[in-house]
Amino acid sequence: MNQKGSANIAILGIAIVALVGVGTYFALNRQAAPPSPIACTQEARQCPDGSYVGRTGANCEFAKCPEVNPAPAPTPIPTGEQIIRKAGEREGSFLIQKINSGSVDGLWYQAYPVARNEGTPKTLRVGDDIGYACEGVSEKLTSINFSGQTITFTKIVGRPPVGGCPI
Repeated sequence: MNQKGSANIAILGIAIVALVGVGTYFALNRQAAPPSPIACTQEARQCPDGSYVGRTGANCEFAKCPEVNPAPAPTPIPTGEQIIRKAGEREGSFLIQKINSGSVDGLWYQAYPVARNEGTPKTLRVGDDIGYACEGVSEKLTSINFSGQTITFTKIVGRPPVGGCPI
């Protein structure tokens, strides 16, 4: 064989080895094809805040619900102070004059917006409130003891509203 033929065979051998190497490289480093997309169903799940989430992601899991801030603790209901009064006594702005079987007659001395020294006739029944909400005070007439000639108020003092009482 001549020199030219030997060189061609050597080049052909090198080319074959190179092609086998390139093919092996691509075969070993080939990445898997991405999975074909899955069609998620249209069902939804309700979250604690009332919103809904659908299915999402490669495995169609439900999306995460938004975080819900916990509700503030309820304000405890105050029990109040029991105040017992008789005719001739005053409770808050109310002067008790006469205790009847189903009502109480007296004089109401207005404190807001301008305090008055003269009373206005007023009749109270169980459930009526003589407190000033602008001060954060509730004073409800809760019972009338006609035979004992006493009445009972339940006084609850809370936080006054923003702005307070009128001047």
